[in-house]
Amino acid sequence: MAYAGTVGVSVLVAANLIWYFVSPYEFFPKLFAGDLGPVIWGFWIVLATIFFLNFAFVRHRFCATVCPYAKLQSVLYDSGTLLIAFDPRRKNECINCMACVRTCPVGIDVRKGLNSACINCAECIDKCANMMARKGRKTLIGYFIGLPGEGGRMLRQSVVLIGALGLASLVFLLYLSFSRTLLDMTVLPNYDFWPRISGRDNAVNSYFLAIENRGRHDLDLAVKVFAEGNGVDIVPKTVSVKAGEYRRIPVYVSLRNVAARREGITIEISLVAARADGIEATQRVHFLVPEG
Repeated sequence: MAYAGTVGVSVLVAANLIWYFVSPYEFFPKLFAGDLGPVIWGFWIVLATIFFLNFAFVRHRFCATVCPYAKLQSVLYDSGTLLIAFDPRRKNECINCMACVRTCPVGIDVRKGLNSACINCAECIDKCANMMARKGRKTLIGYFIGLPGEGGRMLRQSVVLIGALGLASLVFLLYLSFSRTLLDMTVLPNYDFWPRISGRDNAVNSYFLAIENRGRHDLDLAVKVFAEGNGVDIVPKTVSVKAGEYRRIPVYVSLRNVAARREGITIEISLVAARADGIEATQRVHFLVPEG
């Protein structure tokens, strides 16, 4: 039963990692339709297997060996870091019961000093407290600011610098969140349709509109085009993009009265949402007038 629960957790954690690259809104419909594909299935099975082996057999040894967090954490230690340590000032009181070593999930001896493999689970504190309580004494292992006997300050340069960096990152994240555009458009040339003259004085260019709807609602968009001093038309005039969808749509722009103009012309292509919420995107592109 325990292994069955471990398998379930492993499958869920593996799927959660895949959702960084494949949206759950796309993942689950494909899963229920049996259309995930060999690549997604392969990654899911491999990741789930790795997590199961870790949770079922490796466990805390992963934190003490493979995981880079412990190494990074030890680099950040200084004389004012809050840590779990053995108090060397009371080493003569140690009864050498080895309870702290036996209970440690990564098998270190906290009495020998700090170790980067320590995962700060505090199991040794509880065990030592139980053993020493039998003799009416306090635990020899506990939380200390800095090494025992050396003291330390909570407010120090590294804390201020890291705190300032964290605050700046939070402000930047909030700025990106609030300034994030719900509609993104990139205009690309359509190389399958070269600029051409249609009729006597009409020029036609084709583009691809790469549209991404980053919002949570479907959008009906009006496609508009503007060219200063020229009559201009665009087809199609409307497009629809579902929430979270990315589409590439070909459009055709016709510019009238260009018989006397052979130089490039700048036009503006815009997408405007039908809803009155100000969602729109505009990009300026070059319109080429070919030789007739």
